[in-house]
Amino acid sequence: MRGSIWHIFYWVIFLMLTPLLSAAQVRWDGEAGDGLWSTALNWSTNLVPQSADDVLLDNSFVLGSYTIALNGSAMVHALRITPATANNIILDIPSGNLSLPALSTTGNGYSLWLDNGAILRNQSGLTAGSVLSVTDSMRISNGGNYIHHSRTAHAALVTQLSRSPGTEKGIFTFDVPGGSYTVAITNRVYGTLVLQSAASGGTQAYATSAANPLTISGDLIIEAGTSFNLDNPAATTVKGNLLVSGVFNIASQANNNTVFVRGDVLLDGGQITETSAGLPVLECNGSAAQQLRVGNQINNSVQLRINNPQGVDLMSDCQLPFQLNLVKGIVRNHGFLITLLPGCGVQADSTNANCFIDGALRKEGLANEQHFLFPVGQQTVQRWVELKEATGNFTISFFKQNPNALSAAIDPTLHHISSMEYWSIRADGNSPAASVELSFNDVNSGGVTDLATLRVAQLDAGIWNSRGNTATAGSAGGSGSVVSNQVVFNAAVNCFFTLASSSGFQNPLPIRWISFEAVSGNNRVQLQWRIAHAEDCVSFQPERSVDGRQYSALARIAVDPLSLMYRFTDTVQPGKEYYYRITGVNKSGETYYSNILRVPGMKSDIDKFILYPSPARSAILLEWQSRVGKKLTVLVTDMQGRTASRMEVLNTAGTNQRVVPLAGLPAGIYQLHLVDPSGIRRSKLFVKL
Repeated sequence: MRGSIWHIFYWVIFLMLTPLLSAAQVRWDGEAGDGLWSTALNWSTNLVPQSADDVLLDNSFVLGSYTIALNGSAMVHALRITPATANNIILDIPSGNLSLPALSTTGNGYSLWLDNGAILRNQSGLTAGSVLSVTDSMRISNGGNYIHHSRTAHAALVTQLSRSPGTEKGIFTFDVPGGSYTVAITNRVYGTLVLQSAASGGTQAYATSAANPLTISGDLIIEAGTSFNLDNPAATTVKGNLLVSGVFNIASQANNNTVFVRGDVLLDGGQITETSAGLPVLECNGSAAQQLRVGNQINNSVQLRINNPQGVDLMSDCQLPFQLNLVKGIVRNHGFLITLLPGCGVQADSTNANCFIDGALRKEGLANEQHFLFPVGQQTVQRWVELKEATGNFTISFFKQNPNALSAAIDPTLHHISSMEYWSIRADGNSPAASVELSFNDVNSGGVTDLATLRVAQLDAGIWNSRGNTATAGSAGGSGSVVSNQVVFNAAVNCFFTLASSSGFQNPLPIRWISFEAVSGNNRVQLQWRIAHAEDCVSFQPERSVDGRQYSALARIAVDPLSLMYRFTDTVQPGKEYYYRITGVNKSGETYYSNILRVPGMKSDIDKFILYPSPARSAILLEWQSRVGKKLTVLVTDMQGRTASRMEVLNTAGTNQRVVPLAGLPAGIYQLHLVDPSGIRRSKLFVKL
């Protein structure tokens, strides 16, 4: 009796949750075992469904996945395919079914409904006409899939697709046999659109032509062997990801098309191109951070536009042929390189502090270029460089770090250099040369008080040498720039530049930070910093942040005129990540910041990490202490974050030493990282002669 009650309860709940289906409900039980729609014994009523019936294909009677062949013409009131979790139920219209239409639904609302795991595959062998007829609406819920494996029409069906939430990942797949096929896009809204070429032998071209918007609520997936030729001057919007293993021709005709992508752009062996006289744009305009993996697969006159306040994250190197347009948001390189090929320009507002490249930017093919902007920065700090009368190839990075760590030696014409920031410029090509224009942002650059005594300094043979001041822009106490003399670069060598002053009474540039380190352990973070002199210092303020943007003061430490080394210990919550910086205050009340340190929410077992000698020639000795024995990785990277060498070491509890060979490395500044299995790393700079 109890079993009967629960059986009745189950069907009451099921009917409450399935408003589409009426009392005249027919289910598949597959009793005949032949998988044919037209066999009466396969249905719960032992009758083939009729025009007034609501048909449910689920796992009420048949467990697991199964396939039904619609081998004739069927008209029903409504059809819903609802597999149980992890199952697929396929309704197949085989190539031998030449009925027009083969399947008709006549009910109001969602009379054709594909739930997660449902597949409706249209393989009709006809070449014209509509195989499916839906009187009202068709819903492909997330995880459902309609496959158009036929050369028959689909436009009427697409107009009836549901646009409601929960259908963004409902898949509409084109896998059409034969030659080129036209996809309906005029004012259309798809869920996830997938273009395939398997049915045509591995190569298929899909053409489009419209003057009205196309919206893809989920992902646009263009698989290998497939080309999607877009001709649509109206907006094409992909709200999900753009995944291309084939070819996405975003301007197949002479139209300036724009494709807006709100998700990730991942080109895995595919390419984005244009093949006519149009100047199309691929715009990243999401509201959350987007990932880009494009390599060298953006071709011809395609502009890449970044218009996302949350920025984008590179997942590969990026080579661009035509134009990079930075409207809004930071491009975070993560050690990858953006290369602007010969003929490729860049558009950016140098006054916009939230729009720049966080990492290295390379420009190739400059030939006596009057001016070329490099909108670079680091983390949340933008500090651009412009090259004037430039010839050659240039790779530029900005570092919000103390250039005195590279060298504290300066030529006699300079009184002091910045202690807050510097740039790396690596040149190659035919006789590379340029005048270098460095930007500044008042106190964020250390405080520019006098443009006349401001200088550009270059590190040459271990000494910061003046490269002059041929022009300035902006104003003291604000933002601006200073231009150097013409500089002839040594090819394939990292050259370092920073701001300097010829006067000891101007351009403080400011407190000279020699070092700043953070060591975590036992729910504490010990901060330690060292300055070059204490004459102008009044106090220090250690500051902490949980997001690297908003900082709060932890303490105020008065300066000891006899001390250049300071420490502070912060108690933290285990497992949380923190950011730290030191704010220094001088006698005039001006504030200056150290570089920012990120402390992961894990405890490092590595202590007293030192390198010597530096500068080094053929090898450098690494020494550290550890509380436990474990396997460690030693990484040497250049100033663009690219790995120069890698080795594994066995670590023992106590003092450890290891010689790191440097043979084959070009002269320059490098970082050595000691990384434990948890990913925690300790890093130090060194100079290779």
